[in-house]
Amino acid sequence: METFSLFLAVLARISPKKKHLILLGGFNGEHFGDNAAFLLKEINKSKHFKAIWMCNNPKVIQKVKSAGGEAVLRRSLKGIMLSLQSPIIATSHSIKDALMFTPFKGYPHFIYLHHGIPLRKGWLQLKEAPPSARKAVWLKTKKACCMIAPSPWAAEIQNQMYPIGIENYRITGLPRNDLFFKKNIKAKLRAKYGFPKKSKILLYAPTWRPWGATKFFPFPDFSIEQLKHFLAQEDIQLIMRPHHLDLNHSDNISFWKKMAQLPNISIITHAECADINELALISNMLITDYSSLLFDYLLLNQPMMFLDYDLQRYQTQIGFYVPYEEVSIGPHPKTFSDFKSVVIRELNNDTHSEKRNEICRRFHTYQDGQATKRVINIIKEILLSN
Repeated sequence: METFSLFLAVLARISPKKKHLILLGGFNGEHFGDNAAFLLKEINKSKHFKAIWMCNNPKVIQKVKSAGGEAVLRRSLKGIMLSLQSPIIATSHSIKDALMFTPFKGYPHFIYLHHGIPLRKGWLQLKEAPPSARKAVWLKTKKACCMIAPSPWAAEIQNQMYPIGIENYRITGLPRNDLFFKKNIKAKLRAKYGFPKKSKILLYAPTWRPWGATKFFPFPDFSIEQLKHFLAQEDIQLIMRPHHLDLNHSDNISFWKKMAQLPNISIITHAECADINELALISNMLITDYSSLLFDYLLLNQPMMFLDYDLQRYQTQIGFYVPYEEVSIGPHPKTFSDFKSVVIRELNNDTHSEKRNEICRRFHTYQDGQATKRVINIIKEILLSN
């Protein structure tokens, strides 16, 4: 396989390019979403470019088609031919989102879109990181011609995780966050996911732990029956968005079966919704911990709550790029009783809006919904310079 990959890389270097062709991908070829998906939709509005989504999963092809785009299986003959002809690829997770081979730098040009401002430290900073993970990071670092960031401050942080050189970061904003600035879309998304018009929505989206399953509702006084009663009494809909790695833990199976049976609770996984920003936009409050989603959510300036039950362990074993206490703006309840009080209080009287806005300006230079267009301008610059 390595010999074949090298053969394709050599062919890509010498093959004629179709200057209008751009290949996109994400989620290791298994889903359609994130920054690359928003880029594809915007590119396809232009008459000057043709964007094609590369994937491994035939089901993804149908999702792309329903969004008005074109998708091709990465390992198919057509996929291989396209990979040799395209001068640019742009992906949100890895080079292999779009290609079967590791390209020489510039053949094609690789724009790394990534999928968020990192809060927790990456593989290069972790002493016990698997060699394969470190290799993957260095591969992106060496092959990318540029990487996008929401602000100079965010670029400094991202450059610690992916040290491609601060001069190679482009301040554009994240294309997926353009959704937050679209008008008249909340009602459509509520209807899409089947939520009542007037109900309040909580989005519970924690990050993963390398040492085991995430503890949802990590309170000594937690009761599923009390949760059921609380949600019904307050007319609250709860979206539970487990990290895909958490769903693979066997000790969580019983918990998820019980949750799936409760009214007012929707378990929405990556397979059902690759773009968590859709869920963020229709929610009234975010419940999280150390997830980078908190940075995106700042653009909505809505209440956040942090269930950081293992903060000391996380700080010791993983660590953060920025002081956690500076960016975790909102209550940190330690009991289920406090949790319920916080939800009611913050939904009715948001007391952290000014502080969130202050932090938001640091992490988001642009707040105009034009990030995707700025990335397209980068693509034009690259094509004009070659």
